[in-house]
Formats: sequence, C-alpha cells, structure tokens
Amino acid sequence: MIRRPPRSTLSSSSAASDVYKRQGINAEYGTHLADAMAEENEMEMAEDSAPWDDLLGDDVPAMDPNDPLLAGVQAAIHKVLAGNHEKLTLELRGQVEQLKRLKAQREESGVELYSVQQQLAKLQMGLERAHEQYNIMAQMRKGSEEDNQQISDAYGSRKAELGEQREKLQKYEGELDKVNLTLRQVESYNEQMRNEISVTRRATYKAEEDISKLEDKQKWQDLYICLLYTSPSPRDS
Repeated sequence: MIRRPPRSTLSSSSAASDVYKRQGINAEYGTHLADAMAEENEMEMAEDSAPWDDLLGDDVPAMDPNDPLLAGVQAAIHKVLAGNHEKLTLELRGQVEQLKRLKAQREESGVELYSVQQQLAKLQMGLERAHEQYNIMAQMRKGSEEDNQQISDAYGSRKAELGEQREKLQKYEGELDKVNLTLRQVESYNEQMRNEISVTRRATYKAEEDISKLEDKQKWQDLYICLLYTSPSPRDS
C-alpha cells in the first residue's frame, strides 16, 4: 500500500477514493498534489506525526508503482527525499567540520594547558624565590625600623635644641629690629641735619657774597672820598 498525504476535502471516504480511482486526473492536479505532499513531509519531519496509513481507511485499494498517474507523486517524493538527503549531507558535513574544529581546538587547548602548566611551575618557583626575598626584606625592614627609631630619638633631641636656638634667634631678631629702628631714626636725624647744614651753608655763602660786595662797594666809596680830598679844588687854582 502506498502512503499518501492526509485528506483536505470535506468528505473523507469520497476524497480518498476519488484521488486514486479518477481516470481523468490532469498533470496540474498531480503537481499540486506533489507540492502538498512535500509540505506534509516537512511537517512530519518537524512534528514527528503518525504515518499516513493511520489516516487512511481500509477501503483504499493498492496501485501499481509503475502507474503513470503516480509519476508526479513519485517525482515529488524523490525531490523531497533528495532535498532531505542533500540537507542531511550538508548537516553531516557541517558536523564533521565542527568535529574537526573541536578536535583541533582540543589539541590547541592541550598545548595551551601544557604551556600554562609550565608557566605555573615557573610561577611557583618565582613565588618561592619571592617568599625567600620577602623573609630577607622583613629582616632588613626590622633592622631599618630599629635604625629609624634611633634616628627618631636623635632627631627629637636635635629638634629640642633647634627649638631653643629658634627662641634665641627670635630674641636676637627682636633686639636687631630695635637696633635697626634706632639706626633708621639716627639716619633720618642725620639726613635732617645734613639738609639743615646745607641750607645754612647756602645762607652763609650768600651772606659772604653779600659782605664781599659790600666791602667792595665800601672800598670804592673810600677811594672816591680819598680822591675828593686829594684833588685840588678849582678855587685854589
């Protein structure tokens, strides 16, 4: 018995008999039937539905596989099976390629894991050396802390001495400020005195100049009087 797609007409018994017994079936109907069969085959593969024999009744007669009426159906079935075979072949090739890639990745992971183990061993050795260096540095740090404590004590004493010296310095600076103030006052007084001396000197020079002019004038007057007394008068002549 040949499997066929499920019936889509309203009457199940008449549609089942008409598909296989009708003598005037045309090629277009066979093509539509093949397409419907291909779609149903895809649905069966996706949903894992029941065989077509369970959907058909017992009253469907058997047909010769070499019947020309089944050529379109057989071609459609062959097309679907070929498509499924090609699809499965491509999927199988993809799975094989993926398996090869996974094997290559596993080998690469093995090589990487070996290199990571080697690096881990080196890091372990480095860690041990670092631990030894840490112990050495801890001892050195302890000695440095002791030296630092001694230096801190010496620094404290020196700081106290420096504080005393700063107090003395501030005291001396106060005294020096007073002396500087006194010096500035003395300099101001000296400048004032120099100005006054300069004014007095200019006044003195002016007075001396006036006196010199008066003396010269007095000399001319004396000379004039002397000439008046010594010259003969007109009456005497």
